[in-house]
Amino acid sequence: MNYVDILNKRALIAHVPLKIGNREMPDTLKAKVFLMRVQYNSIIDKFEKEMQDVLNMLLKSEASTKDETTRWV
Repeated sequence: MNYVDILNKRALIAHVPLKIGNREMPDTLKAKVFLMRVQYNSIIDKFEKEMQDVLNMLLKSEASTKDETTRWV
């Protein structure tokens, strides 16, 4: 499963109603929905942290490259 699939499934599961009118989901199904929400959110949080680390590395690399090019000018 790739990140696009996870994002789509997370968006879908986030909108699953746990209660409609007076009817509520059975507890076992409700627990599965909550666990799926937690699982998808943790995967996305990990992905966002990794992407933030990559961005920081790129910004540091760009800054050091700028410093090197200005020294030679």
